[in-house]
Amino acid sequence: MRIVHYLVIFAFLKINVADIYAHKKCAEHVDDMIAVFGFEENNKLKEWMQFISSDMIDKHEPFYSTLCNNHLGFKCKHRLLFHWAYNARPWSSELEKRIKKYCEEYDLNVESNLRIFKSEIKSEQIKRNRKINEETEKMFGFAHGGRDAAYARFFASIAYNVHLIGDYTSDNTDLDGLQSLNEIISSIIIELRNLDNIKCKNIIRGITQINNCYSDSQKKADALMEYLKKNVPTFIKEAQNGSIKRRLSKHGFILK
Repeated sequence: MRIVHYLVIFAFLKINVADIYAHKKCAEHVDDMIAVFGFEENNKLKEWMQFISSDMIDKHEPFYSTLCNNHLGFKCKHRLLFHWAYNARPWSSELEKRIKKYCEEYDLNVESNLRIFKSEIKSEQIKRNRKINEETEKMFGFAHGGRDAAYARFFASIAYNVHLIGDYTSDNTDLDGLQSLNEIISSIIIELRNLDNIKCKNIIRGITQINNCYSDSQKKADALMEYLKKNVPTFIKEAQNGSIKRRLSKHGFILK
């Protein structure tokens, strides 16, 4: 009985340690997002960031179960799905390798299965991006269309991509399955230009220097994260001659 008692306690502790660890990691992504945008902490902001980080990137259900039911015997690791730059092509070389291996294991036609997988994953990405855009527009009071749509996409994209950079930083030990960091950097540069093609020049110059200075992806991610935290808040304040900052303030989102 004593052994059973200890096993129950161990199981309980193991489950709770895992929960604490998972919450801690999500909280770290949210802290990074808050710092990169330069916002004063706000519960609504945190809920939105947790939605993007946890629900839209790290939670794969029910899609993953449907994918496995459609392709019996298929399994893949967590980071092979939804860990690509925001609105980028939802694919990676590691995911393709895994699907090809699955086809070999079950003697399936590779080309036809790749097409099917790509279609199913793209469809899910569209659904998730639609949810992210809706929540972001509602959150910041942006209209659905025109310049406001571009503003919403900027905040959604930067939040999403900051999570991915956080998965690359040196406190991570497993990088397998992550999309190329260069592709994530390219996505960030595109969104900076879309928000303000003039004010973005200095910050993009700094990002390019970091990209060229580091060959090690984790050291590059560390340097990039710190650079974004120091420079993106000022960029947002100055973008569109301060009009975005003023609109954010009207909705209760204060930039430090």
